[in-house]
Amino acid sequence: MPSPATASPRPLGGRLVPLIPAIVASILPVFLVGALAGPMGDDLGYGEATTGLLMAAFFAMSALVAQRAGTVADAVGPVTSLQIGLAGSGLAAGMVATLGRSVPLLAVAMMLGGASNALTQVAANVYVARHLPIERHGVAFAVKQSANPGGALVAGLVLPVLVVHVGWRSAFVLAATGAAVSAVALVPARSWEPLAPPRRGHRPQGAGPARHAPRLADPALWLLAAAAACGSASAVALGGFFVESARDAGMSLATAGLAASLGSGLAIAGRVVVGTMADRRASSPEAVLRWVAAMLAVGALALLSFGLRVPTAHWIALAPAFGAGWAWPGAFNLAVVRARPGSPGRATGVSQTGIYVGTTAGPLILGPLSEHAGYGLTWAAAAVMALLGAAGIAMVRLGGEPGAMAPGHGDLAAAGPSAPASTDRPLAPGAVPASQPGSMLRRLMG
Repeated sequence: MPSPATASPRPLGGRLVPLIPAIVASILPVFLVGALAGPMGDDLGYGEATTGLLMAAFFAMSALVAQRAGTVADAVGPVTSLQIGLAGSGLAAGMVATLGRSVPLLAVAMMLGGASNALTQVAANVYVARHLPIERHGVAFAVKQSANPGGALVAGLVLPVLVVHVGWRSAFVLAATGAAVSAVALVPARSWEPLAPPRRGHRPQGAGPARHAPRLADPALWLLAAAAACGSASAVALGGFFVESARDAGMSLATAGLAASLGSGLAIAGRVVVGTMADRRASSPEAVLRWVAAMLAVGALALLSFGLRVPTAHWIALAPAFGAGWAWPGAFNLAVVRARPGSPGRATGVSQTGIYVGTTAGPLILGPLSEHAGYGLTWAAAAVMALLGAAGIAMVRLGGEPGAMAPGHGDLAAAGPSAPASTDRPLAPGAVPASQPGSMLRRLMG
């Protein structure tokens, strides 16, 4: 009789469902700041450039915290890390709703939200790696990463449904409540055991060897992070500037919000389709990264179309911009985890650092451009960033670098059922998990 940890069909559905609202809640505050730039700016007296700075503050803190967050998530367990991150996200949204009466206070709330988001996002990667079957990681990462455009979708929906009638602060009250509910929904997951890793024969073809700790000695991973920075700098424009760009082109606020929600739905569909393909083909990390590069290239062409200042151009380019140009992060994380299966938290901590550097730089560049030069130049700059990201990602090779461990040594995907993996269950006094050599202090400090 199968154990609860390995029984199916529960793992993919029952274990993934609690993760989705958690990721939406962690990213929602920054998407609300972008989608509500008009009413918030009118109320507090700032423009698009300040909106860009606020979004940059959020992602800058995410970039600073991401790598260390990966170490924490690997050490203390993904569910505990998720709940801590959600507590910070709820506090950040509550600060905006109740205390956000000046730009400096908004900036403090965004920095808190950014740090919390980094922990939540990386912990979610570890959650998928440990609690979902490896042969379903493609669709699992697709669904997990779909929560990010899900945040943009929610932000777009609250414009015509809630904000227009109640006021912009009500959206942040909703975000704070959602974070609290999501943290509570994860409580049952604290007692779940990680799924036993599959046999070597089930390992995706071409998955690379694991590393002890992907740091500066893993140049391919850092080069991939740099390329992802360019891609994410362009993608942040869709979540942060599309609504105001559509308004500037002649759409009403409610229509622009609904268009953004439709685009976010297309991004979700694109991620799920690509993830499903990766599972069915057991694609190697390099093959998945080639798909990522192609999606960014298609998205770049669509971003150029947004530069035409008519509503029709926004509607026509909506599907390729969101459905391809913002559909790549799930496949990106899948490639990183398949290439470094022994330490998913640390590996995605490095790659997420690049993504957050891009989402920090994007608003800093695109915000002032949109305010002072117009949205035509803004979308052209975003398209160039996407093309740079596509070129860089297409050239990176994650497997076979010097220093890789031999298969069978620390490779979680190829290990047997006894492979160590930390859970969120409390340990016996004085016990140290096999996957955590040294003390917690050494983990966090070094």
